[in-house]
Amino acid sequence: MPELTFPPADTNAYPPVQRIVPSVTEHTVKFLPSRPGKSESHGPPESFMDIVTQYGGSADPKDTASKSFTFAKLIEFNFGLVYGESRYFEKINWFLKHKLKCTKTTEKGNFMFSTGEKIYIPGASVTFMDAPIIHVVRKKPGEVRYIAIAKSSQSDGPRYMIPGVDRTSVAPNSNLPGNTGRADEKGQAIAALVQFVAETANSWLSDVALAKRLRDTETPFLQGGGGVKDRLARNEAVVIRVRFFVNTVESRPRTIDGPLDVIGQGNLRDVGNIIEKYEMYPRQDAPRDNGYYQYEYYVATRKGPGQ
Repeated sequence: MPELTFPPADTNAYPPVQRIVPSVTEHTVKFLPSRPGKSESHGPPESFMDIVTQYGGSADPKDTASKSFTFAKLIEFNFGLVYGESRYFEKINWFLKHKLKCTKTTEKGNFMFSTGEKIYIPGASVTFMDAPIIHVVRKKPGEVRYIAIAKSSQSDGPRYMIPGVDRTSVAPNSNLPGNTGRADEKGQAIAALVQFVAETANSWLSDVALAKRLRDTETPFLQGGGGVKDRLARNEAVVIRVRFFVNTVESRPRTIDGPLDVIGQGNLRDVGNIIEKYEMYPRQDAPRDNGYYQYEYYVATRKGPGQ
């Protein structure tokens, strides 16, 4: 029987970026218990549906409307495939063969687990929105990297570039004793995302002017810079705010407006708290008739391989 595979649009969807979110569970495929009446030490390897039902999901593989965990949601989370798209099951087979290294097939040519493969189970906080692009200025190991972590405008609070968690602002309560609520989870997710991107991403910031301005913040404070390198000698992360002006009258790219602001430093999990506390202060930016302001927050860190 020929293999039923077809390459998906995004061949790098697995492993999912969202696996770094604390509420996501890494599931290792295992053998099922031995079946009644059969002389065997164990049953066959788990299937996708075995995994779904194990985590309390719907047993109907065609269930796409249920609010509970479903086969379609498991596939979308792990492979980025939407139920009903063309050659859906052949694309699943492609991931099983090329990414999970499955070698066994059914009589119909579909790939199946052998045990040991990793499948990621989304938690309750995970959404299925497209993950935004994370831009990194990546230089030599050990040098400062700058990671875009949040955006805001004159009318909205920060929206975090964190796949799989609430992207809008909540009250900064991570410092409450014993807190394990949403703000604390957001802090963990930000820390995990920054660590993950710093270790694995290799894309360059496409805006050359912004890259230069970010690097200029490394200059010591007494020399007119932001002292980012000095701050990173004592902290895991430094948060920088960049203000852009978007001209709505003339057709031109947005421009960096004013100096870059170093707004705080601390551990990686403090980043969200730093941004949200800063956003609580009223902005002093005067409205302009020919456009509006956008704001982006960048995390400067030395985190990376071996650090």
